[in-house]
Amino acid sequence: MRRPALIIALGGTGKEVVYNLRKRLQMAYGTPDPPNIKYLFIDTDMRDNEALEKYRENAYPLRVPIQKMEDLQRPESSTSQSLKMKDWFDPILRQNITAQNFEGGVKGVRMMGRLAFLATSNLREIRERLLREIQALRSDAEGNEAGSMLVFVVSSGGGGTGSGTFIDLGYLLSQVVRKAQVSSGVCETEGISAIAAVGLTEMPSQMRNSVALIQELDHFCKPENIFQAQYGDEALPPEIGKQTPYDFITLVSPRQQETNLANSAGQAMHRLEKKIADYVFMRLTCQGGRDAFGARLHDMQQNFTAVPADNLGYPNCYTTFGVGLRQFPIGLCVNVAQRQLIRKMVLSWLKVTEINLLSISIRYLNEDKELRRLYDRDLQALRDIVGLRLPHEVASKTPRHSNTDNLYAEMILTESESLVSALQNGVRNGNYETLFSK
Repeated sequence: MRRPALIIALGGTGKEVVYNLRKRLQMAYGTPDPPNIKYLFIDTDMRDNEALEKYRENAYPLRVPIQKMEDLQRPESSTSQSLKMKDWFDPILRQNITAQNFEGGVKGVRMMGRLAFLATSNLREIRERLLREIQALRSDAEGNEAGSMLVFVVSSGGGGTGSGTFIDLGYLLSQVVRKAQVSSGVCETEGISAIAAVGLTEMPSQMRNSVALIQELDHFCKPENIFQAQYGDEALPPEIGKQTPYDFITLVSPRQQETNLANSAGQAMHRLEKKIADYVFMRLTCQGGRDAFGARLHDMQQNFTAVPADNLGYPNCYTTFGVGLRQFPIGLCVNVAQRQLIRKMVLSWLKVTEINLLSISIRYLNEDKELRRLYDRDLQALRDIVGLRLPHEVASKTPRHSNTDNLYAEMILTESESLVSALQNGVRNGNYETLFSK
């Protein structure tokens, strides 16, 4: 992977995408957490999720303090006026703002999602954390061959949190990038939103939220409309509000052309989350100074500049993608080939058959009570030793000696933790040395 990146999981869909992305990285690189990839999680629902197991310190719940809720109910309060709630929040719903509205998520209500973001006690902390991460990425990008960095915001247009905060987080991110003094072209921000599809929604609110999000994006992507917001004690500068919330806005749905990704809405969204993770993975791992997807996005951006709106007046500012994968498990195949090769080499060096080796081992197992106890406790590990199934760590080394005792010692020390523990506890001579020398 050439470019450093920050992945911001916004809402439940974002968390699931990160979970799938980490699995892809584990398969490809042997670790789900490469040093140049950072994650942040922002959601109104921070209940247990596999993607959060290692990232509690990177998770920021959107919670409205109890003492603020009474102020939010009163239009004349300073909190309500600073958030300009009269311009966008429903006055009837406003009278019912309680802690239950934010318990376990905002339950698909996008106004509550935006309110949780703007009024959360964590907003300053989120902004400062974004600034630190962007500055760290800038340092990594300056020493990187590609010379740039990527920031992804992944969410769902159908959810209350994702739909309600997608635009605000994009503008806050633009404000932070400017404050970090990142040079133009060094930091690319991309907002990815999973939009609900007709016939593939579990709740009607998912379709309404998706439509509302697209309408707002259409409005604020027009250069004559300026987005205004107050993020804590800092107002969004007008020059940033004139721009689009992200460098690239990517909208995807659980339907490709006329084909659904699955018959059920839940399964279709689950597959879409995997496809989004695949897309991010390929952008992160594509070789070259600018990945193929990034080059396509920049070409489309130039086209948008040349033709800013379609025939109906809607802005040309959205991209999408389709992901098809053909994978060859080269790492697994190489690992198997290494094991088979070493297995044949060791058998050739020792000039014994597997059957003879097994019978010799069983005879010594019956004579040695301690070894028999370890055999019973760690049967599979000892079977691997007897069968000469050497692990990758041994297969990648060149054995310095081909005599039986050193080979057996290296196999046991590498293969069986229980035998290693026994040896470390003082069982280092007598029957074991006799067994190895035989």
